[in-house]
Amino acid sequence: MSSDNGSTWVTVSTSTSHTFTGLTNGIEYTLKVRAVNSAGDGEEASSLTCLISEY
Repeated sequence: MSSDNGSTWVTVSTSTSHTFTGLTNGIEYTLKVRAVNSAGDGEEASSLTCLISEY
């Protein structure tokens, strides 16, 4: 996950699902997903950009 337009990336989970917490309203986050197994890392899927807003 990146909150600075892809300049830095943080691994948030290595499981098959993840719930994001602690995100800040008004910040745009970019997410990438890729498979990892005993054969190594797969190719990254297309990135997804989300803007967190209050509801």
